[in-house]
Amino acid sequence: MSEFNYVSTFKNAWSEGFKHASNGLEWRTGGRKSKAYPNGEDPDWWDTHGPDMVLNWIKWRTDSGFRMVDVDGKPAIELELIGELGGVPIRAFIDRLMVNRDGEYVIVDLKTGSREPGSKTQLGVYALLLKKCLNINVKYGAYWMARTGELSELYEVDNYTEEVLGNWLKSFQKAVLNDIFIPNTSALCKTCGVNYACYMYNKDASKNYPPLDIEGENNVSQ
Repeated sequence: MSEFNYVSTFKNAWSEGFKHASNGLEWRTGGRKSKAYPNGEDPDWWDTHGPDMVLNWIKWRTDSGFRMVDVDGKPAIELELIGELGGVPIRAFIDRLMVNRDGEYVIVDLKTGSREPGSKTQLGVYALLLKKCLNINVKYGAYWMARTGELSELYEVDNYTEEVLGNWLKSFQKAVLNDIFIPNTSALCKTCGVNYACYMYNKDASKNYPPLDIEGENNVSQ
């Protein structure tokens, strides 16, 4: 591990990724502002803390006993799956498909945020796609939290059925196609690109924007 320069590896990858992601828009920061980082989690914050997350991953891989699964002769990293659930087309990229010490498949989703997601639906969708596309039965899914270097508890994901998730996806697809967007307030609202026009997030400023026409005659997206 001492021969691997995780700091330069992260910084090079970050720089390259930032170039590809640059679209001329202003950088929007997340996280809490502090004396050391008055702008929150801006590029300087990531430049400092990003390498620590890489080191956390190295340590976890070394100590956990988890190993990668090969699919078509390649490690299942950012494994792309294209299929459908309930008639709704789905394209997914699974961060990692691994095997634990007991020889059980585990979907490992990497998270760089400070909070573990409350929903496990994402893991359930991945499990169903693995079954349908590759005939791989996965019982567990988990979130690996980059800031702490720890894996969440193993959540059972084989209880998600295509009937249930398919109905959810069809309802979501119908809402998107008809510009029906019901507020779902959470800590992520501050990162939303249209929060300035949302009544739930900014009631006063939202009055400057026309509401959605639920009848569909003069539909204006907020």
